[in-house]
Amino acid sequence: MLEDLQLKNLLELAPTFINFIFPTIHRTKKILQAHDLKETHFKTLMFIKFNPNSTMSQISKKMQLEKGGFTPIVNKLLVSNFIEKITGEDDKRKSYLVLTEKGLSFTEQIKNEHSNYLENKLKNLSVSEQKLFHSVVEVLITLCQKAEHP
Repeated sequence: MLEDLQLKNLLELAPTFINFIFPTIHRTKKILQAHDLKETHFKTLMFIKFNPNSTMSQISKKMQLEKGGFTPIVNKLLVSNFIEKITGEDDKRKSYLVLTEKGLSFTEQIKNEHSNYLENKLKNLSVSEQKLFHSVVEVLITLCQKAEHP
């Protein structure tokens, strides 16, 4: 019976969380469309923002995309001047992706939109419940990563 409850909770976790968090992404779709960008571009930009000094390979792996499928995404962001590619000094085979000023401004705009949305969404919780919410999310991420890569 406990196993059934655990499986039920796991199956409900993703859609519940997605329905809670992802309206922000839907709200940013207008911003993305204005720049002819898709959700994958958005995720790539935000990953670069929060993980500076990441290589192209690290980012594509985190995004669960093959390098061949990731290259057109990077090229679109390069041409649109949201990112630049820097060759590694220590290893010329490594390419690092960094945000340009335009990319920094754009990701900051989206981050603020998301922060406002989340703040509004969590306002019905007490301050301690809000802290608990963020702590639980952090713990879930950490435990999932640890279970995935022991």
